[in-house]
Amino acid sequence: MAATVNGWDLLLAGLRAVTGGERGLIYDVPVAQAPVAVDGAHVYVQGGPAWWAYVQRRRRLDDGVLTPVVALRPLGAGERRLVTGWGSRYANALQLLEPLDPGCDLTDPANARRAALLRLAVSGQERPLAAALRAGFALWHAPEGPLPLQAGGPEETLMAVMAERLRGRYRVPEYAAALVELLRDEPELFAGRPAGRALLPFLTRRGLPVVHDPALVTDAVRLLVNRGVVRVTSGEAGVSYRGPRRPVPETISRATFEALVLS
Repeated sequence: MAATVNGWDLLLAGLRAVTGGERGLIYDVPVAQAPVAVDGAHVYVQGGPAWWAYVQRRRRLDDGVLTPVVALRPLGAGERRLVTGWGSRYANALQLLEPLDPGCDLTDPANARRAALLRLAVSGQERPLAAALRAGFALWHAPEGPLPLQAGGPEETLMAVMAERLRGRYRVPEYAAALVELLRDEPELFAGRPAGRALLPFLTRRGLPVVHDPALVTDAVRLLVNRGVVRVTSGEAGVSYRGPRRPVPETISRATFEALVLS
């Protein structure tokens, strides 16, 4: 029994290592304790002790910083929404990874895939274990849909691969395009608020571009101001900027711009 427990600890440590970063969450809730929405609106949820323990761990990291959530088994669409979205403030900062193998369930002691990984962990074969974990838990539920993450080398973490994908997909124009739609459909989110607050919808709403660098959202707002889509005003000086005729001066720093008020 002691060897099994030690092997499990080594297995989880290996999974955290190949995921990368110190912020990762492991979703270790077995099927029998999985959350279930009591109502169609997903407001009320029932789940076992393992679910509520996960919610407590997630709450400590629910601060808007990009965080991977590694599920130890494949999830259904309903449970997937609850894992990252139910009760969280910054659901779009929680990015879910699952096993590629639909038969992999590390929460099930009788699962063959779990047994194989435990044997590697107990034997001390760190490189084979890391390779198996890196390849096995690489299904990222990205905004555009399930996406396998292919590490480029034995030392590359899944989080590094995800970050590279995000940098390539979401740049200033993509954030600006999403902001145009939000300004059109929900102007109340922005009017009278500091420009820096435009970041919030991207952190809270699933389906919007994922934030890998908050500065890019600020730069997207600045781009829209200079194009004349929206105006910003300095409350103290009463100076406003909008459009090609009165763009935001390049001498205004990003931090100063974030304090200007949108209107």
